[in-house]
Amino acid sequence: MSEDTPTPTCSKCGTATAGPGGILCPDCRTAIEALIVK
Repeated sequence: MSEDTPTPTCSKCGTATAGPGGILCPDCRTAIEALIVK
């Protein structure tokens, strides 16, 4: 494995590791979906 590939981090909070999809962590993704899906 290559060590120069950074662990993807959440693009919203910037601290948590990104979950499936590689953009948002599960917590932020759930929060955003809760706002969008009514």
